[in-house]
Amino acid sequence: MAEVVQSVGVTQSGRGGTIYHAEGGSRLSFDWEFSMTGATIFVPTPEQWDGWCESSGVPEAKGRRDEILSFVAVETIRQKTSGAKFEVSDNWIEILF
Repeated sequence: MAEVVQSVGVTQSGRGGTIYHAEGGSRLSFDWEFSMTGATIFVPTPEQWDGWCESSGVPEAKGRRDEILSFVAVETIRQKTSGAKFEVSDNWIEILF
């Protein structure tokens, strides 16, 4: 089986922007903004995830919420900061500086 190549892109406009998770020809996007402790990435809840993936045209992401959000967090930290931690909750990922 071929390895799936994932990537993350981050755009900024003012105090926030968009984070893109790309895989093959598919792309999911998440809004983010700076917070008092770091940055917050807004994500669908576990209950919303599969429907959101389907409506976003990325059905192959269904059932992979934890994997994808962890990858987004780790890669965002690698690209934009050093020494940060992250926490994934139902509605967001907190990047803690």
